[in-house]
Formats: sequence, C-alpha cells, structure tokens
Amino acid sequence: MDYSPVTAVVSVDYTAPVTTMHCPPPLVNETSFTVYGVVEDTSIKASGSEFKLGDAPYMPTTAVAVDGSFSLVLTDLSEGPYTLKVKSTDNAGHTGEEATCTFVIDQTIPDTEITMGPNSPMKMEETAGFVFACPGETACFYMYSFDGADFKMVEEPSFRCRGLGYHKCVEGPLNAGMHTMMVYAIDAAGNADPTPAAYSFSVFDEEGYEEFAAFSSFSVVGGATPKSGKARDPNKVWGLAQEASGPVDPYAGL
Repeated sequence: MDYSPVTAVVSVDYTAPVTTMHCPPPLVNETSFTVYGVVEDTSIKASGSEFKLGDAPYMPTTAVAVDGSFSLVLTDLSEGPYTLKVKSTDNAGHTGEEATCTFVIDQTIPDTEITMGPNSPMKMEETAGFVFACPGETACFYMYSFDGADFKMVEEPSFRCRGLGYHKCVEGPLNAGMHTMMVYAIDAAGNADPTPAAYSFSVFDEEGYEEFAAFSSFSVVGGATPKSGKARDPNKVWGLAQEASGPVDPYAGL
C-alpha cells in the first residue's frame, strides 16, 4: 500500500469576466456590419459570450478566441434606434456586467438649401456670400462647387465672412458675367444629397452696373435655382423687390 502524500492544486475563481465592445458610431448609414469585442478573464470559455439587440433574446457571438476577442454580425437592420448588449460567462459560472452600445441607423438622404446669396447683379469688387442649410438634420457639412470647379469641402469661413453671417464667401473681384454656386449636404451619418442646390447671380463691371442702375430703380435679386441646376435668367428677375431680411449667423450659439 502506498502511503505517500497526494498533492492537489485547486484554482479558486471569484472574479467575473469583463466584456468590452468597440461600438459603432452613434449614427450609422449601413444596415449590416460587424461589431468586435474582447473579454478579460482567466478562464473564459469559447461559448461564453452572448449578445442581444433590443428586446430580442440573447444569442451566441462567434467563439471567444484564446486572447478573449470575439465578433458579432448584425444584418438587415431597419432605420431607427438600437441598443446592443453583450454579456460573458466564465468557466466558474460567473457572469459579468453587460457591455452596452447604442446607435441609430439613418439612411435618409438630406436635402440641401441655399438660403441666402448675393444680390444680382453685383459689382465686380464685391464679395459673394452664401448661407447653406439642411432642414431636418441635426448637423451637416457641405461640399461646394463654384462655376463648375471640382467639389470641395466648405471649411470654417474667414473671420470677415463669418462676421457677415455666411458659411462661404467668394471674394471679389469676380469676372463680369453669370456665376453659379452649387452645394450639397452630407449629414452626420454620412448620407450625401445626390442633387446639389444651385444659386446663380450676375456680376457687372462698373460701367455695366451704372447703366443697370440708371435703367431700373428696383432691386434685383439672385436666387436659388431648381435642384436640376438650371440657372435663373437675371433678365427675368429684374424688377423684383428683394425682402430685406439680412443674413443670419449660422454659427450663433456655437
């Protein structure tokens, strides 16, 4: 009979796993995507992580790798708000706190407006200022094209331009003739307006402007063209009175 002592090593685990997710951005314009995460625990099992979306029941994520990483695939989501939760259970039976992500699926295309632009006609040395809007959106940034140039992002305007209440200014002198500003909005989810708004106006040299001023005692306005991009004929708007509301400051309160 063997009376030598027997040694047993017992591992005691009192610690619940900690789950972390790399959440999607608050606004998402895709309906299918993958979310990645990681579990921190000394004895996590491969089938130890589960997720739920909204009120749906918990479902298993992909197998948890040796380094604790996992992923889950979300598909065919509808527009609207979502709450995603993931929990993990280790080999000792401890379930950690849920990791939570909230996001909104937004695939609604923004509409773009040019709410204010220069008078038409204007003098060559004057500055053409514009105010843009994307009604119904919490925030947008804008891509613009002046006189058919490549579209560029509208950056923070100069101090003088901002002081006048404009998003974008085209400094004079401008060439005499017709000019067109085109702009489209991109919302916070990344949805872009496929039909830019347009605003056309005319520029006169000094002699032409004096002839015009002598010809008409009415104000002449430029204006936002239809979203087809067709420019308004300035001859057809001569004689129309402009409502003197003045520009608004798009950066008020920031």
